[in-house]
Amino acid sequence: ISKVIIDVGVHAQTQFLERLHRSSDVFVIGFEPLQVLADRHENHPRLLIIPAAVMPSDEEFELRSFHTYNGTGSVYSSFFPPGSNPANLQLDVFVPVVALEAVLRRVPVDKEITFLKIDAQASDLQVVLSGNQQMQRVMRIQMECQDLPAGHKRLTYSGQPVKREIVSTLF
Repeated sequence: ISKVIIDVGVHAQTQFLERLHRSSDVFVIGFEPLQVLADRHENHPRLLIIPAAVMPSDEEFELRSFHTYNGTGSVYSSFFPPGSNPANLQLDVFVPVVALEAVLRRVPVDKEITFLKIDAQASDLQVVLSGNQQMQRVMRIQMECQDLPAGHKRLTYSGQPVKREIVSTLF
């Protein structure tokens, strides 16, 4: 194994499963805070699914309140409260939280971290920021954001960072 992919917010299946099947030099570390979704993943010797959220944390182990939502046949979750439709809130659950920096530090330095995919339901910027100096090891990042003005009524989550904020923070 020479390459590592970090998949934050794998939901019900990592998008890198096909790559695992065709490339023997890749290892995927995935994070899914909802245990019911983490349990659905295919077993693969080079796939590690950790039932935790990735966010800034000063503690080695921390539990945080996590909002879950039901919509269009899927379960969505976020540390942010819902934006325009709070009626779809199902419940708050407590999930383990780990900082990305702690994860990246545990990847051996002779392994290339080729890709960081983040689908953290409006917390994508916080995930990147939790990587601190270890982010220098990451070759590419993919993350979600909404290209709307801050505070816009169409934002999925109340208080979430928007594209302009994310770009100005990272660059």
